Amino acid sequence: MKKAVDLSVIVVNYNTFDYTEKCLQSVLEHSNELDAELILVDNASNEKDPAAFKRQFPSIRLIESKVNLGYAGGNNLGIAEARGRYILLLNSDVLIQNNVIQKALRFMKDHPETGAMSTRLIYPDGRHQPVANRFPFIKFEILELLRVHKLVNLSRVMLGPFFDHEKAVRADWIWGAFFMMSRNALQALGGKLPEEYFMYVEDVQWCYQIKKAGFRVDYYPCGDVIHYVSQSDEENSAVEKLRKILPNEFSFISGSRGRHYARLFYRLRWAKAKLSREPGSRAIASVYSEFIRKGYRF
Repeated sequence: MKKAVDLSVIVVNYNTFDYTEKCLQSVLEHSNELDAELILVDNASNEKDPAAFKRQFPSIRLIESKVNLGYAGGNNLGIAEARGRYILLLNSDVLIQNNVIQKALRFMKDHPETGAMSTRLIYPDGRHQPVANRFPFIKFEILELLRVHKLVNLSRVMLGPFFDHEKAVRADWIWGAFFMMSRNALQALGGKLPEEYFMYVEDVQWCYQIKKAGFRVDYYPCGDVIHYVSQSDEENSAVEKLRKILPNEFSFISGSRGRHYARLFYRLRWAKAKLSREPGSRAIASVYSEFIRKGYRF
C-alpha cells in the first residue's frame, strides 16, 4: 500500500520542454517544506527524450505515455499514481512563486466543503487572467448584450473578464492551469477526471461534475502564479482558438442545459459580436455565423 502524502503535484508535458523545465524547477523550489510529491506525465512528446527531466530532477516521478491522451487523460495517468490527500494540476507553462502552494493547500484544508480551487494567474507583465468564471448562461449574454453591466456593477455576478480577481469568490468554474482539488472530490467523480474533451472546456466539465457532487469551487487569491498563456492579440489567433473551443462548449451546454438552450446561447453570442466595436469582433462574429450555419459544428 502506497504511503499517503499531503499533496501530489501533477504536470503534463507535451513538447514544451523549456517551459516544463522551468515549471518543475519552480515547484521544487517553492514546495520543499511540504509533504509533497511531484509527478511529471509526458504525453508522447517527440521534442526531446523525456528521460532528460528525470536526469535533471531525480526526485520527480516520471510517467511516459505512448500516446497523447490530452490534458485530462494525461492528468489521469498521474492521478492513478498519486498518493496525495490533495492534488494540484499545473499547466507546464506556469511558474510558481513564493509560498502560493502552501497557502492554497491551507485554504483547502480549512474549507473541506471546497472540492477545487485556483488562485491568481498573471501574465509576465503582471496583468491578471480571468480565472474565475460562470458557466455559460443565457442571462449573462443578455445582460452583456444590453450593456446592463455598464450601468450596474455586476463584476462578482458575471465574473470572468468583468471581475478584478483581487478578492476571494465562489465560482462556477476555474481554469485548469492551477487546479487544486481534494481527494474526496476526486473520489466523488469515480477517482478520475472526465475525459470527454481532449483539449479545451475540460476544466469547465470538471467543475460542473464537482459541483454536482455537492462541493464548492473557489477562487482564492493567495499569491501570483505566472502563466505564459498566449498573449497574442492577433485576430487570426483568437479566431483559431475559438474554432477549437466552440464544438466542445456546444457539447457541454447541450449536455447540461439542452440543445435548444445551446442554440439560443450561440445566436446571442453572434449578435453580441456583431454589435461589438471591439477589435477583431467582426472576425469573431463570422466564426459564430459559420458555426450556426453548419449546424453547430465545424
